[in-house]
This record gives sequence, C-alpha cells and structure tokens, in this order.
Amino acid sequence: MSLDNKLLREKRLHGTKFFPVAVYECHQKPENMIVDFHWHDEWEFLLVTQGKAMFQEGSRQQLLKPGQIMFTRNRVVHGGIPLPQQSCSFRAIVFHPRFLADDTVNPVQIEYVEPFLTGKKQFPDFMLGNTAGNKKIYPLLNEIYLLCQRRMLGYELHVKGNLLIVWAALLATGGSVDHP
Repeated sequence: MSLDNKLLREKRLHGTKFFPVAVYECHQKPENMIVDFHWHDEWEFLLVTQGKAMFQEGSRQQLLKPGQIMFTRNRVVHGGIPLPQQSCSFRAIVFHPRFLADDTVNPVQIEYVEPFLTGKKQFPDFMLGNTAGNKKIYPLLNEIYLLCQRRMLGYELHVKGNLLIVWAALLATGGSVDHP
C-alpha cells in the first residue's frame, strides 16, 4: 500500500467491538464533495436515495442514481465526486467482514463466507438497474439502516440476518465472481 493510501485511512470506529456495524445518511448540496476519498478495514454498501453523483471504488468510476448500490471491499480507496448542479443523498452500511463469519467450521462458512474474506471471490463494485438482485437487496439494506437507527430490542439479530440474506441474494443472482 502506498504512502498516499496510508494517509487516506479512515480513523473512525464503525460500530463497536462486539457489534461492528454502523450506518450513515448523507445529504450533499450541489457542488459539495459527496464523500472524501478514504479506505477502512470494513466492507460497505452505499445506496443512493436521491439525486446522483459519480462514485469511485478503486480505479472504477460509476454514475449512481436512486436505487443503485456501490459495494466496497475492505482496504479499497473509495469516494464520491459531485456533478454540476446536482445534489445527492445516500445511506451507507459499514460492517466488519468478520461480522458475517462464524467461529465454527461449517459448510456455510467454508463455501459462502470464507472465499470473500480471503479475496478469492468478490461481488461487483456497482449494482445498477432493475436486476433481480438489486430489487431484493436494496430494500433489505434500507431496512438495516432503519433497524440501526431505531435500535429496538434484538435489532442486532435482524441486522445480521438481513446481511446474510443480502449475501445469499447476491450469490443466487450470480453476483459473485472468482478473483485470482
């Protein structure tokens, strides 16, 4: 990792040691930087809710509009760039990859979680359009945001369950690719 990238490391703690999940909502006015470029040890789903902006994950840029999603793996530089005379609102769900993991050796862990933790498989950076996967996961990710805001008894179980359902939906719709 280059020195420049080390300087971009986000120092914020996302969630707690025992519940490493945090949610954020951001409303940016036209011409304001959408999200400063940064990286962190967590994975992140970013959902555009209003307006549009150019988002970058690694070296790829993509215009995102409402209903579209960016997925960022840990330790990948990402951010958002404003468009002229465009505002943008989005929600972000940031969680440590080990939150989905299990301490036991089991088929679910070995086949569906571990390959992503080791980088052998990955999901696409951007999830666009009216795909079956998007139609299923966008509302689940929104629900995760709301659960974390309300913090009702047992919300942590719902959050983890929804993240696992999102994971399964992405896998079922062919959303993962092998990564050499």
